[in-house]
Amino acid sequence: MSGGGFMVPLVIISIIIGLVICAYIACMIVTSILFRKTLSRVKPHLPLNWDEHGLTPKHCEILSGDELKLRAKIFRQPEKTSDWVIPVHGYTDRGDGFWEGVIWYNAHGYNVLLPDLRGHGASEGNYIGMGWHDRLDLILWIEFLVAEDPDARIVLHGGSMGSATVLMTSGEQLPPNVYCIVADSGYTTVADIFTYQLKQQYKLPKFPFISMASRAVKRAYGYSFYEASALNQVKKAKIPILFIHGSADDFVPVWMTHELHAAASCPKELLIVEGAEHCTSNQVNPEVFWGTIEKFIAAHRPA
Repeated sequence: MSGGGFMVPLVIISIIIGLVICAYIACMIVTSILFRKTLSRVKPHLPLNWDEHGLTPKHCEILSGDELKLRAKIFRQPEKTSDWVIPVHGYTDRGDGFWEGVIWYNAHGYNVLLPDLRGHGASEGNYIGMGWHDRLDLILWIEFLVAEDPDARIVLHGGSMGSATVLMTSGEQLPPNVYCIVADSGYTTVADIFTYQLKQQYKLPKFPFISMASRAVKRAYGYSFYEASALNQVKKAKIPILFIHGSADDFVPVWMTHELHAAASCPKELLIVEGAEHCTSNQVNPEVFWGTIEKFIAAHRPA
């Protein structure tokens, strides 16, 4: 009888262990489906007809540190100038998606280098870097530009994931040619934005999915969600940053830009556009949006 008394607890423990294993496997399957899909290469977009906007791009190409062919378009002013801007597009977009910004900068006398991030547009790559690997690619584009024009005065302008990219770049050693950054609707860390989206879109908690996915992505793509931090990078930034966000953004919440702005110790400015949703501040209040950018750049532009 005494031996039989141990059988029931052992059966219960076995059942619990089995349920835990099943739950773990189920979480791994859900994680794999969600995040492999989320970070897979973007399907091609239809090309933009730049002739309709009176612009003719020159195509260029560089090789990334892991030997991907990265491609960009260059729009030069008719008269020689060393004023440049590098606009950086958002998640699942491509450089052409920044066409309104290209037109504005072109009309205000800037040359434009418009890259497609890895895994997007014409650039190679089978995964999305969420800004972390892209920061190193962006540094290569900066070096490419400086080699072309040693006197280049460069502004970095990013939207959404492009904003996170330029902010992650801000903490690296940059040449003095880069003199300010415009960051529109950026996120603090990849872990934070995926945690937020997981809850918003799928009603799933952070634990255990984010840590599982981070480990899987680290093995597959070489970066973790926690190391990919714009928040840590802006703490090291030295060049001025203009932070912009819409108050009604429900894709990348506005509190992330407030945290980024608070963390930055460089010269900085904050613009919150009331009523603007994700990356729509330029549409909701274009006068304030572009006027603030113009004044910010002018205030920091080297002679």
